[in-house]
Amino acid sequence: MKLYLSSYRVPVPEALLALLPAEPAKVRTALIPNSKDYYADRARSFKINEHLNQLREMGFNPDVVDLKDFDSPEPLATKLKQYDFIWVTGGNTFNLRYEMQRSGFDKVIKQLLEDGLVYAGDSAGAVIVGPTIRGVELLDEAEFAEEPIFEGLNIVPDLVIPHADNLGYKEPMAKLIEMYKGQPNVTILNDDQVLVIDGDKRTVLTAGLA
Repeated sequence: MKLYLSSYRVPVPEALLALLPAEPAKVRTALIPNSKDYYADRARSFKINEHLNQLREMGFNPDVVDLKDFDSPEPLATKLKQYDFIWVTGGNTFNLRYEMQRSGFDKVIKQLLEDGLVYAGDSAGAVIVGPTIRGVELLDEAEFAEEPIFEGLNIVPDLVIPHADNLGYKEPMAKLIEMYKGQPNVTILNDDQVLVIDGDKRTVLTAGLA
């Protein structure tokens, strides 16, 4: 499996490109924006366009795949099989997790990854792939989701804790880090860092030091 799990956006672009099967313009790319579902429509569209524009600046030609458009695993799997690479945006982790369960994403993603799909996500998109999102309610409003779900996708054993150096999260971040202090398989990332997983190889990279 190939995953690019960052705290914020794309701090080490070359590491992302190294995971992909071709140059960006030839990589079939989807953006999954459901962590933004708590925004009003106009603000949500603005935030989604920010992510689309960043991917375009890197040379990708992304489509938006909105999980709200799917109600069962089979059509979603058929749709996602059209892509080589998905980017899952940051935002509210509980909004994202709810839609991943409701749409059936959590039932199809592991097989898609085994078949070669490359997964990338920042913040909520990185947290979600671990075994749990318990404690993330210190950072995100769990009540924004129609149903708060605390189990992660369990794709990787690592719980990724993003934004460790973000002063906007200083107090709740200290509580979250203390909650998982001494526990294995916890990766704490600053906003200029990414956890790159390529098969059995796991590396934390920092912008400017990769």
